[in-house]
Amino acid sequence: MNGIIIFGEKGSGKDTVAEYIEKFIKENKEVSFFNIGDIVRNMSCMFLATEKWNNKKREFYVETAKKLKELDKNFLNYYALGKIFEQFQVNTLNEIENNKLLIITGGRTEEDYNFWRERNFLIVGVTCEENIRQERLKGRDGYFQHSQDSLEKDTKLIIKKSDFIINNSSGLE
Repeated sequence: MNGIIIFGEKGSGKDTVAEYIEKFIKENKEVSFFNIGDIVRNMSCMFLATEKWNNKKREFYVETAKKLKELDKNFLNYYALGKIFEQFQVNTLNEIENNKLLIITGGRTEEDYNFWRERNFLIVGVTCEENIRQERLKGRDGYFQHSQDSLEKDTKLIIKKSDFIINNSSGLE
């Protein structure tokens, strides 16, 4: 196993699950976190320069990700993998020391699933009740969001075929 990738719908608590895993692993391994959507989120400074995307940040992220995926269906995955190589100054995952654990969040599509499965990552799926996800999203982003966008069309099916499934509707303790 080269690492863990966590799949889940928006607001399901993927990052919370990643931090929970770290609590139990950190005595034996050094954990490094990466997110498939980092390249898109790093563009958020533009919200300071224009009001065009007020209350539409999520839509901006989705549309930007879709455009990048038009260039290459694995564009976001290659970016995350490149960030891993850059951080550890390696050219392959096999060169990363065994005392390191990579945890990637933000998996949503079949392309994401196949990309990381081919690289020997453990697949973890996170489920959460719809009403709880909506409350989390409103608390996080400040506005109501549709429950699924086009990037999440495969997410429920991917969760079903994950190596492990975690229900995060009522917390992880």
